Amino acid sequence: MRRLLGPIIASCLAASATCAEDAAPAPLTTQPARILHTSQQPESVCFSPDGGSIAAACPDGNLHIWNLNDETSTTLHVASVRQAFFLPDSKTLATASTRLEIWDLESGKCIRECEPRPGTNETLFLRGIRADGKLLDAGAGLWDAQTGHLVFHCMSFCNLPWYGSSATPDGSMIAGGYRRGEGDAPSELVLFQRDLKQPIWQGGMNNTSFWSFTPDGQFLAYQLGDELIFRELCTMQIARSVRLDDMEGKGGFTISPDGALIAVAQRDGVALFDWRRRHRIATLRGAPPLAMDIAFGPDGRLLATVLNNDVLIYDLSSFTRRAALELQSPVDSLDDPDPVAAIDAIEQIAMHKDQDIPSIIAHFKHILNEPCTQPIDQLGDPDFQKRESALLLLQSRGFIAEPALRRAATAENFPETLARIQQLLDLVERRKTNLLAEEKWLIRGVQSLERIGSPKAVEALRYLEAAAPGCHIATLAAAARLRLVARGTVAR
Repeated sequence: MRRLLGPIIASCLAASATCAEDAAPAPLTTQPARILHTSQQPESVCFSPDGGSIAAACPDGNLHIWNLNDETSTTLHVASVRQAFFLPDSKTLATASTRLEIWDLESGKCIRECEPRPGTNETLFLRGIRADGKLLDAGAGLWDAQTGHLVFHCMSFCNLPWYGSSATPDGSMIAGGYRRGEGDAPSELVLFQRDLKQPIWQGGMNNTSFWSFTPDGQFLAYQLGDELIFRELCTMQIARSVRLDDMEGKGGFTISPDGALIAVAQRDGVALFDWRRRHRIATLRGAPPLAMDIAFGPDGRLLATVLNNDVLIYDLSSFTRRAALELQSPVDSLDDPDPVAAIDAIEQIAMHKDQDIPSIIAHFKHILNEPCTQPIDQLGDPDFQKRESALLLLQSRGFIAEPALRRAATAENFPETLARIQQLLDLVERRKTNLLAEEKWLIRGVQSLERIGSPKAVEALRYLEAAAPGCHIATLAAAARLRLVARGTVAR
């Protein structure tokens, strides 16, 4: 996809390398600030909403709770427990396994049991507390935390092998995963509007057990291949895709309370990603590879995970401060869904003159270097899941995949694969007036360079023409460069 112009853009690429280091600094590393010991390897950990306690649920029935201020601990003995979450008062706690229970921490007694779904003995995976403590998000449904009654279940809409569900913070929307064909993990994700009592979106997610909503309820995040996909709920379009390293569908991820960071289980430990800027800012050493449970503290300053019989707690203060500072760049606002905010960002970049050009090029390189060849090859794969995953990945690339798709269309002889390629090309054409976030960013990046109008900006436009030959964005870059030449702003 990428073709360089040698000496014409050598200085531009050198500048981009310098800025890529500034825009996406090398990940920092840190060791655990505190280690807490348990009776058996916990299946889940959680912080209390007031930040004063942490709990670990162990499969031997022990629920360990520590006071983080004085390091004292207590243990509740529960018949069976896989997950636990504190309720908003930080004095009661919900646990899940084959049933849901709510415990009073002062007395150590179970004060409420939630009724199971009639006629089943399903294992319930507790994903969180929703609607300010009114709803328990577990299994593939929602339970009323006060009455214990089941108020929603995905099975009400279709009789499928549902794996589980996750709800928005206010409980108004639910994403449920079910299995299609063989395998233990879900392959399809369905989004429900609880009040409408009907599905509103469905998509493949490549056999992963992990999906979640951002704390502000604006995005749905899930794994697709080696990427985390963020869909904007108001349009269901892909707003961001973050490439991960060797995740292989086994590890978990969680989103910080302010929605700025994601913590992802990787082979080298737990990685912190600034998902809006798509880069790793830190690696938590000592954490297990492909950890199954990760939890942020309520203010995002602490993060906990599990290694063998230990709970590892990390202090993230320095990383979250750095992420906040990095998010102030106007370059990051070019794909803002608010057109006024995006225009303001273009004007700020224009005032900065050449200062933001290396950062713009670094973003160009990141977006355009996403591979398209492998998913195109998989469009003809006999495995249904691979075909569906490839189709979704290429849809998420938008017009960025257009050159590779057109090349594949001329070389493909298998009718079914050719039909899928043509379907994607037709979608690219239709969506040029309804753009994805990355496509908006590329177009506004070109507009920013034209507003700057300097020789370095022209070099950046030349780079973009060469980096994506045959792509819609290369045509826009060439037109912007020629307009600058025609106005006499720069030499041809």
